[in-house]
Amino acid sequence: MVAFNLRNREDISRDAVYVFAAKPDGAPASWQWEYKGELLGNAEAKMLGATRFTQVDVAPGKNGDLLLIASPDDWNTEFGDYNHKGCVALEITSLEGPSIRKDASGNLWLRAKIIDSQANELGSAACSYDPNSATGILFTRRNKTQDGLTASIWQTFLQP
Repeated sequence: MVAFNLRNREDISRDAVYVFAAKPDGAPASWQWEYKGELLGNAEAKMLGATRFTQVDVAPGKNGDLLLIASPDDWNTEFGDYNHKGCVALEITSLEGPSIRKDASGNLWLRAKIIDSQANELGSAACSYDPNSATGILFTRRNKTQDGLTASIWQTFLQP
């Protein structure tokens, strides 16, 4: 689950990705949810030159490990909108005590990073991944202006 600070969009540093768990027995309304903790937040986003992570997707990796696919972004005060900085694939090491794989220095271990060198000031858009698809990570290129939005989906053939 991604939690956003909706009262002050210019301060998105408190936004984070959290993990909740439930045993899916019976009707969804009867499930008992348990908070597991924060998976990613501002500290990890800063490692990638961003303020937070958004457009989060969880998918199995090609080797069966669990991946988090997300867009690092920040707030563009000039345009009053989000500046998406491509997307990344990170390895989730645990959902029980939520954690992402990092190297010996504490930096995020990037399984993949995709950026759009032709993106305007507001950047690209979301990504998604299915290890059974030959397309690899799907990357959405967008061109968002004050007059409209155009988008296209690109195959990257990256199989993290």
